Amino acid sequence: MPPVGVRVSLNTEMQKFLPEKTVTPSPGQNPRMTADSAKVSTVSVTGTNAEQGTLMERVLKPANLRRAYQRVVSNKGAPGADGMTVDDLAGYVKQYWPTLQRRLLAGEYHPQGVRAVDIPKPKGGTRQLGIPCVVDRLIQQALLQQLTADLRSAVLGL
Repeated sequence: MPPVGVRVSLNTEMQKFLPEKTVTPSPGQNPRMTADSAKVSTVSVTGTNAEQGTLMERVLKPANLRRAYQRVVSNKGAPGADGMTVDDLAGYVKQYWPTLQRRLLAGEYHPQGVRAVDIPKPKGGTRQLGIPCVVDRLIQQALLQQLTADLRSAVLGL
């Protein structure tokens, strides 16, 4: 399995693990902007990356990552599109952490596809549930914890 965030042929990787479909972003029925019309100035991209780097350094502190890991493991959950289970997470992170950390700090990390699962609704029918990959859940949890602490500090002055 390649390091998380490294682009590989999605079709090849998906066929190894799951017959389910993967949810991909759609422009919606009435998109306000197309990919061709979206323009971002260099100044805003540079400013955003600088701000993210500072946040990402705090997100990637060992204590925060340990708490995030414990939370993801305690929540359990099904494997995402990559087929990795929560039990496989520790070994994967140990093996690929330098690459993952470098990509996160450089702003080059891209979350993997989300596994789509149909779940029953209480009054009949089904709805689609997206299950992110375990590594993405770890990163999301670490971000949530740091952003929550930052916002609590800013709002409450703690």
